[in-house]
Amino acid sequence: MQRLLNRRPNKSPEPTAVGAGSSACAVHVASRRWLSFFRYPGMRALYLFIVLLASVGAASAADSTANAAEGAQIQHLRERIRSMMETNRAEMLKRGMTNENGQPLLPAADDQSIDAVYRLLVVDPSFGLSWDEVPPPNLRGADAMKPIESFIATNGWNMWTASDLLLGPRSGAEKPLVGLPWKQIRDRPFSAGTLGGILYVPLRGFGPESWGVAYNPRTNRFPAAVNNFKALGDHWYVWTQTESPPVAQQYEGRKR
Repeated sequence: MQRLLNRRPNKSPEPTAVGAGSSACAVHVASRRWLSFFRYPGMRALYLFIVLLASVGAASAADSTANAAEGAQIQHLRERIRSMMETNRAEMLKRGMTNENGQPLLPAADDQSIDAVYRLLVVDPSFGLSWDEVPPPNLRGADAMKPIESFIATNGWNMWTASDLLLGPRSGAEKPLVGLPWKQIRDRPFSAGTLGGILYVPLRGFGPESWGVAYNPRTNRFPAAVNNFKALGDHWYVWTQTESPPVAQQYEGRKR
């Protein structure tokens, strides 16, 4: 196990899924993304830790009070996770990534394991499973931006230094932010920080495999540490920090 966790990362490029559909292509792309967790020691360790937590009895990710539409979204995401886990268990078996009993190191796709992965990957059902499925902000206008403007007025545009970017060991300079302009997550707190005129809000992951949203009203650029990004509108972006080569860099009004 220790040898597996210490393997050097495979830096082959990752394809980008188009939307949140359940086509064979999308499942294959999502499966490759899921397997990429095992390229990085930190993410491998985090996943195994979360699965161990789930084994002692965690609540289902699907809240029983969810409305029918949200319930359908949750079920669809859980089925995608199940498919990814089953595909990658088979891939692990093929590659000889097994335990002493000859079983794949990835746990079986039972409800507990799916719950753990759901909590690891899903910010909100409407946000899909991966960074490029995040929808545009759906709250607009002066009132929608007041929490953002207040955060920036209080903390400024350079809370972090260049060495802090983005999600390695934290300096403690980030602060909680409540009020992102998405109705689904409006009341939820997220850690946020600023650097060089950009507000960064990490949503999932840590270290070299992270993603989130950013508010970038003053520049039309991102530093090299942010190697994938896509404009969502109104100066908002979704971004990733990853060790894989960049696959998508789309600024407002232009692409490169």
